[in-house]
Amino acid sequence: MSTTALLHHLPHFGVAPRGPAKGSTPVSAVPPVPAITPTPALRPHEHPGAEAIRAAAEEARRVALKEAAIALAACEQQLADAEAAFAARLEEEIAEARARWCMEEGDRLAGLIGTGLDEVETRISEALAAVLRPFVSGAARARALDELARRVRDLLRAGAAGPAITITGSGDLAAALRAQLADVPGIVLAEGSASDLRITCDDSVLETQLSGWAAAAARGN
Repeated sequence: MSTTALLHHLPHFGVAPRGPAKGSTPVSAVPPVPAITPTPALRPHEHPGAEAIRAAAEEARRVALKEAAIALAACEQQLADAEAAFAARLEEEIAEARARWCMEEGDRLAGLIGTGLDEVETRISEALAAVLRPFVSGAARARALDELARRVRDLLRAGAAGPAITITGSGDLAAALRAQLADVPGIVLAEGSASDLRITCDDSVLETQLSGWAAAAARGN
């Protein structure tokens, strides 16, 4: 091969290629790649009336909460009314029971006081009769004991020199006793703060009533 033929086959870098080499297969042109447009973000599909549905649900919730609050307030008021009615009824029943007890207790105590006064008369007469027996004759002793019984009776029942016995108790119990012992002027009833009864005797009244008896007994002797 000659030098001219060899140069013909070697590439020449300084000159634009004249075309495909003889005997080579032409390369087809690659089409340009189109620009990629970004896909927009997918949004959930909404029903046309979704907003109205949400608003209706919120309104229904608000109405339900309001009705529940009203119902709760009504229940609380009913409970408060029931508690107040129960307390009032309980207080009324306690007052009624107290009144019944005072009436019954007043009757019982009045009977005991009346019996006690009779026993006081008897015991005083019997005790003083035993004391006077060695010193006073039979007739004089009998007269002295009769006079003593009369004065004790006046002292305890008639209150000739003022009330000799004072009974102090709670207001309602004292009132119940006063109703039962209204015919016994020798007893005065006073109201006190204590729940029990307190019975006291006036020593000065006792001395006034019994001094006359002592003088009569001395004259009889």
